[in-house]
Amino acid sequence: MVPGHPNVLLACRYHGFNQPQPVGSLAKFARLSPAPIARALNVLPPVPKDAVFHCLVDFDERILLFFAYPDGSRLTVKIEIGGCRFATNGDRTVLAPLDSLEAALGHDPTP
Repeated sequence: MVPGHPNVLLACRYHGFNQPQPVGSLAKFARLSPAPIARALNVLPPVPKDAVFHCLVDFDERILLFFAYPDGSRLTVKIEIGGCRFATNGDRTVLAPLDSLEAALGHDPTP
């Protein structure tokens, strides 16, 4: 999910539907230690491509994790806060561990 050893992590949470703020607007950001978040994502098994999920309602609230590497390369991981709470880097998808991220970034109130 997060290859190698990123040295920077910027985590950004974006508002979802049914909030006073516009959908997709930046709610909060934080610079976090990349190693613990990368480890938490990397130990999770991938979601099978043919799996069927029945998820809670998704109000489109998102977290984007922007990892940066010493060589200048970057990786973005998108996390759904509602719904199935999937995290994806575009190639691999896992069920996201959100506790530490929600502690740092908060979440929109449930409508």
